[in-house]
Amino acid sequence: MSLHPRYNGNRGFSLVEMSIVLVIIGVIGLVLWKFLPSFKSLPAIARLTETSLNSAEDALNGFILTHGRLPCPDTNGTGNEDCSAGASLGWLPVRTLGLNLPEPVRYGVYRASSATVPMDADLATLKHRYNPLLPVAEHKLSPVEHNECNEDPVKLSNLNGLDFCAALLNIARAPGTQLTAGAQRIPIAYGLAIAGAGDADGDSSSFDGLNRVAGQFELAGASRRADYDDETRAIGAGELFTRLGCATRLSAVNGAARATYAACDIDIFADLYLRFRDLDVETMEGNREAAIWGIAFATVGVVITLSQATSAVLQAIISVGTSTVVTAVVTVTGQVLADAALAAAIAALVQAEIALTEAKAKQVSATDFKALTAADFVTAAGRTQVLDAQGLLP
Repeated sequence: MSLHPRYNGNRGFSLVEMSIVLVIIGVIGLVLWKFLPSFKSLPAIARLTETSLNSAEDALNGFILTHGRLPCPDTNGTGNEDCSAGASLGWLPVRTLGLNLPEPVRYGVYRASSATVPMDADLATLKHRYNPLLPVAEHKLSPVEHNECNEDPVKLSNLNGLDFCAALLNIARAPGTQLTAGAQRIPIAYGLAIAGAGDADGDSSSFDGLNRVAGQFELAGASRRADYDDETRAIGAGELFTRLGCATRLSAVNGAARATYAACDIDIFADLYLRFRDLDVETMEGNREAAIWGIAFATVGVVITLSQATSAVLQAIISVGTSTVVTAVVTVTGQVLADAALAAAIAALVQAEIALTEAKAKQVSATDFKALTAADFVTAAGRTQVLDAQGLLP
């Protein structure tokens, strides 16, 4: 047996080695504790934070397009939005948005409810704020009625992003202080903030500056300083209005609605013109009937005067005398006049037939015109309905 101990490859650390490792770990921990608050100012770390905020903004934009509103804040840390309490400040509801972010995000949304729904500015609630009006589709006018395009209009009330756009307009028209950014208290639609690595301002809160004040955020892009190392995004109502293309969409729907009213006016004019043409045809048919009766009366007159003229001529032949001759001449003259009246009646009938044919041709044109204006009205109304239902979706 050898007196020398065998080498054991599985031997553990010696006390000296363990002490050295502990010292190294302590030094590293001290360095991290000392410099960790500055790590997020490094470009690589800052880019990671910016990526998180970009992802949050993209998710919020998608949520608006899908739901026509912004999500409510997460008030209990579950990751789901909590709309029951009506809170405007909390955490970004990452589970609701389908996000997986490396750090929690402070989130605030502008919420200013109003009993007058068209003036409501609660961005986390979808309401019928925008209702484009359309004229009635049918016109039943009596001779004493007038243009009814503006009476009893049809309200289009699709719940979508256009109602959200209306809420953004309400904020711009009457800005409040429910949610603001910067020392100037600039109203914002929503705010996002990610805390720095440490408590830069030493107030025992992970957030610094206005990011720790209820209902407030620092301005986006606020410069880092000794007492502030957060990353913030503050999106104003006007900026979000432009980003979502609200002006273009609302203009399209409003323009289509006004075009529908114009189409309604033209359709009513076409309806009145068709009624006039119908009356014209009825009048020409009356004239034709009168001409037919005129021919009948003239024919009777011709028969009567012809009988009288024949009798007078025979009487003049049988008994020649001044009186009988005069009577014969008068009777023959009456016959000539009766024949002329019959000819005039026949000519009147011909003119009445021509006028009736022209009136019926114009009636056909008026009917075709009315059909076109009615189709234009339906098309214009349908386009308005489609645009209103489409909302902000592409």
